[in-house]
Amino acid sequence: MFLKRKPIRLKNYNYSLPSYYYITVCTQKHRCFFTEYKSLKNIVKKEWELIPKQFTNTKLDEFVVMPNHLHGIIIIKPNHRATARVAPTLGNIIGSFKSRSTNKWLKYIEKHKINTIGKIWQRNYYEHIIRNKTSLKIIKQYIQENPLKWKHDKLNPHHIRRGDPCGRPIQW
Repeated sequence: MFLKRKPIRLKNYNYSLPSYYYITVCTQKHRCFFTEYKSLKNIVKKEWELIPKQFTNTKLDEFVVMPNHLHGIIIIKPNHRATARVAPTLGNIIGSFKSRSTNKWLKYIEKHKINTIGKIWQRNYYEHIIRNKTSLKIIKQYIQENPLKWKHDKLNPHHIRRGDPCGRPIQW
């Protein structure tokens, strides 16, 4: 028997519409690839920063690469070009980013003869449509402060329970 995945996108929402989108992309099995391989973290950071070059109707705001995930804000701007080409969706943008960073990583590990898996990313990603300036401010602050709160982050495999006086990691 297999589990049916619940859809995580808003039904009937056009994800190519101009808006601010908060994104979280996680690594495969939440493995801390970006602390394990600093070169991979650099590849991911560079590929994220190249998104507006590939998708000219996008702009990046705050982002951070954590040990096993990335948080970022992508702004899709109005597309004033009168072409028959369909505007890229948020899914197209994230899919391209994940594909480009994985391909660069595969070339890197082959060139440097590193014995590791090439699959970086978990299937899918989390997104949230930022609807107002207050929400944008809160999300930007969350992204900025996220590295300081890593030991309490639920995506940290050594997550420390709040209120545990010993700071013992949760046993999985």
